[in-house]
Amino acid sequence: MEHSTIALQLYTVRDYLKVNFEQTIRTLDGWGIRVAETAGEFGGNVRTAKALFDSLGWAIPSTHAPLPLGDKQHEVLDMVGTLGCDYVICPWLDPHTYFQSLDGIKRACDALNEANRVVKESGYIFGYHNHWFEMAIVEGKPAYQHMLDWLDEDIVFELDVYWVTVGGLDPLLVMEELRGRLPLVHIKDGAAVRVEDSMQVLGTGAMNIPSILDASAALWHIIELDRCETDMMQAVKQSFDYLKGLNC
Repeated sequence: MEHSTIALQLYTVRDYLKVNFEQTIRTLDGWGIRVAETAGEFGGNVRTAKALFDSLGWAIPSTHAPLPLGDKQHEVLDMVGTLGCDYVICPWLDPHTYFQSLDGIKRACDALNEANRVVKESGYIFGYHNHWFEMAIVEGKPAYQHMLDWLDEDIVFELDVYWVTVGGLDPLLVMEELRGRLPLVHIKDGAAVRVEDSMQVLGTGAMNIPSILDASAALWHIIELDRCETDMMQAVKQSFDYLKGLNC
């Protein structure tokens, strides 16, 4: 591998960022973390955050954002432009609204396709981040496979392999199915059985992370722990060191 593909979703350390944004970023930088994906954690000002990122030589290739539609369009595109991202990722659509039926999945795809047109016209790439509910069977096949039928072909996926596993599917098979439109992969670890389970330091849970990395052609493998029973900053450092040890 010519260069590291490790990044951190800053949502992971959101509680620390709220207390002291700059100190948290500088601590991460001291550990060697210099690529991040954002999800609205800017210490109150995206331009100030960007200046700090630039001063440390950080890259921000992707961001989670609301769909850039209606009143949100200018706000989202301004944020993406300030950060200099390549990818704009929809992190969540309500499962009860969209993923209980074929009609709901179709409506989700219509909204995502509309967002894709807005993002593409501004020169960025639009993508979708999964959870467990897109793996549920709807009308004979997993919901995400229906999405593949209706989504624009240039919409990419940010595959969260942990949530794929919690949803009952094999992440290696899903990765193979999405090959060619999978530039971003979220890496987390834990029991991977129940939605409410806490996450763990990478390499200490049920996920076969080496096999996932071997099968992946993603540009970025992004550490994300939604919650953790141990100190989150230390969990991030240990997870980062674990991926480095795998030459990720």
